[in-house]
Amino acid sequence: ESLAIQYDLPIKVQRYASLFWMILGEIKTQDGFVRTPTETPSQHKDLFARIFHSLLEKGIYLAPSAFEVSFLSTAHIEKQLDQLVSTVGEILAAGL
Repeated sequence: ESLAIQYDLPIKVQRYASLFWMILGEIKTQDGFVRTPTETPSQHKDLFARIFHSLLEKGIYLAPSAFEVSFLSTAHIEKQLDQLVSTVGEILAAGL
């Protein structure tokens, strides 16, 4: 979420246990969490597609739908998570 501040793009990472997903755009719920597709910001789908394809070109695979979750497991190491964050930062720095 620090990338959101750095690049002035509303990004929120929501998580539950080992599940996580990005919400791209301004969240308008009272508590700041998206729980249903109708609460998803209108630009989320387009922004997610652009980030997904950019990550894929760099060898990082997330679930392809803007409305799916990603999973962490004990097979993931901290270096891989750092790589995901830094690669998203590179994508944002390049203008998405």
